[in-house]
Amino acid sequence: MVKLIKDLYAAGIKLGIVTSRGSDTLVPNLEYLGVRECFDYLVTCDTTDIHKPNPEPALLCCKGLGVEPKDAIMIGDSRFDIACGNNAGCDSCFVSWSFSNTRADIEAFSPATYYIDKAEEFLDIVL
Repeated sequence: MVKLIKDLYAAGIKLGIVTSRGSDTLVPNLEYLGVRECFDYLVTCDTTDIHKPNPEPALLCCKGLGVEPKDAIMIGDSRFDIACGNNAGCDSCFVSWSFSNTRADIEAFSPATYYIDKAEEFLDIVL
């Protein structure tokens, strides 16, 4: 994922994060991985009182990035990530290496626009 993030950033793709994690743990992890500077906007559980699968976190991130939801892709490993993006009017991409949900779980709850098995596949979608 670190290589993917750096490749997307190098390609000039605006990147944001919508997470249920707090900024107190998110930011140090991004700094440790050397990718904090790649993200233009962060939405954490401290940023909003409304959480995934509600569209509000994704909409807030799109606004912070200055992009329309129809021009954004929410990538995630849980049904709540995918539903949040879908509910906001974004495309969505489910990563199959998740331990929290399976493709069948996603398709039953809120089908994703894209499904990928390897991080590199996301570059093909975005570029």
